[in-house]
Parts: sequence; structure tokens; C-alpha cells
Amino acid sequence: MKKGCLIGLIVLLVLIVGVAIVAGVGFVKVNQQYGISEAPPASYEQFVNKNTRVRLLFNPDKLNDLIAHYLPPDALPLPSWLPYKQNQLIPMLMPREIALLTGSDFAKGQIDLTFFINERRLGPLIAQAADNSNIFKSIKQVKWDSELMTAPQRGVLKVGGAIAIPDGLENKVLETWQHDIKGEPVTIQGGHLIEAAIDNRSGDIFTLIASAQQASGQDWRALLQDPIAKTAIAIVQKVVDFRLSGDFVSNDSAKIVARVGAEPDAGPQLEFLAGMGIPALATQLEDMYGLKLTGQPKWNASEKALIGEFSITGFERLIRQQIQAALPKAAAASAPKQ
Repeated sequence: MKKGCLIGLIVLLVLIVGVAIVAGVGFVKVNQQYGISEAPPASYEQFVNKNTRVRLLFNPDKLNDLIAHYLPPDALPLPSWLPYKQNQLIPMLMPREIALLTGSDFAKGQIDLTFFINERRLGPLIAQAADNSNIFKSIKQVKWDSELMTAPQRGVLKVGGAIAIPDGLENKVLETWQHDIKGEPVTIQGGHLIEAAIDNRSGDIFTLIASAQQASGQDWRALLQDPIAKTAIAIVQKVVDFRLSGDFVSNDSAKIVARVGAEPDAGPQLEFLAGMGIPALATQLEDMYGLKLTGQPKWNASEKALIGEFSITGFERLIRQQIQAALPKAAAASAPKQ
């Protein structure tokens, strides 16, 4: 090989390596700014501590089939250069899980809240959009962290906050409960669209309600004077835990399973309250949304729990109405300005 050709080949290789390095650095910077690459899976469990008593979990991935059924193929105007169709893009962008964790910390005098998202892509943009929307600041009862939504690592978006526990509430709580609980914590089972788990062995249901009452500008002690509230508190004192799961079983119907663990003598009271509350809720859902709720919980003495399986139907019409109402707005917002 001639010397000139060898030098030219070396220069070409250097240029290729240089372009690759520049492109790599550029992608890293763009990826850091926009989160284009797929983030690794992450669990809300990393933010659970000994005071976590309430867990709410939402798995957006389980909505992909429902979205594909309801959303028209051309509902989202995509750029022509984008090598994906709408039905491919949505699962690529959908967060893996969204969770809300809370629990009382009497040593700090507050109820801690953590809002968590395991983002798949576009995490930095999601955080910026959430902060710009003031969705958290609009909830005045919560003192949110000054930075609001942060991204401590790829795949993790987090917002922390707290609700102050009012003076005198701890003494009232300790009349019935203890701060430290024995045994394993009540946890999410997994595998559902939505799930909730509340561990009430330290009285967090009452603590949360009373603290929220105070944060809303009302004296929490008023709960102790209201006859209906006093009855509810007496029942809450016998509740051990609460679990709920929900899934769409078809495009038009969903299944809800609820379980309230309680002391044995609370069974008749819980059944009575459910017998009054469920029909009222069913009427409200039908009047307001056209949804039909069926099912009635029963006390299971062997499991020491009130257990109910419910069906909600009528989503087809409601969802299509909401999509039709939203799509013109989306189309108008995406249209080029004249």
C-alpha cells in the first residue's frame, strides 16, 4: 500500500471515530435533556420505609389494549419523519407504574407523602410539564418539597410532600393504637391495573383524615363531636387493613375486589354500612356517568374480613364521549398558527 493511501486511510478512520464520538456525546446530552432512550425498570419499593402505611399503585401498561380499542388510528398527529405508528408509540412512552405512598411520622409531626413514576421515556419532559402545570401546588393542604418533581435517576420521577399532624392528635391516636406494629406490613400484591393497600394497625386512617381536616382549615376535634363522624371513628378503630384491586375485564366493564380486615365484632357494623353505602354509590355513578355498579360485600368470619367483588359496566359510551370531547381540542392545539 502506498504511503499516501495509508495516510488517507488513517485520516478517514480518525474522522469516523471523531464523528462517532461527537454523535455519542451529542446523544448523551440530548438523552439527558429529553430521556429518549428507554429507562430501566424501577420500583416504588425503594421509597418505602417503616412508616409507610398507605400504598396506591397504578400500572398504565395494562391500559394499552384499551387505548388501542378506543383511540382512532389517526387521533395523534405524528411527524412524517417519525418511524412509528400511534399504536407503536404509545406503549413506548407509557410509564411502567405510578404510585402514591404515605404514612404518619409522629417524631417529625407530619404525614409523609411520596408520589412516584417509573417513566419509560421522556422523563425530564414529564417532570417539567408536571411542574409547569402547578398540579401539585394546587393541592394547598400538602407542603410539597421546594424542587417539586425531581429525577434522581433515569426511570425515576419523584415528588415529596407532607401534611402537618395537628397538636393533640397523637394523644388521641394513642388511646386506641400504638405507633409500632408487629408482623409484616400490608403490601401491594401486584398484577392489577390499580391497587390499594392500607395498614391501619397504627391508626393511620384516622390520623390521615384528622390531619387533612385540619389542613383544610377546620378543627380536627370537630370530628369527635359530630355524631356520624363519631360512629365512623368507632368502626375505623376496629379496622385492621384495607385492600382494593381493579381491572378492566372487557372494553366496557371493570372488576373491583375490596377487602376490609377487621376485628370480629365489627362484621355486622361493616355489613350494615356497606348495605347503605353501596346502593347510594351505585345510584350516583349511574346518574352522573351512566355506569352500572353491581355487587354487595359480605362478612367472612373465617377470614375476619368484609369481602366484596363488584362489576362496573357502561364504559364504552362514557369513554367515547370523553374522547370525542377531547380530540377537537387536541386537534386545535396541534394545528399550525396562521
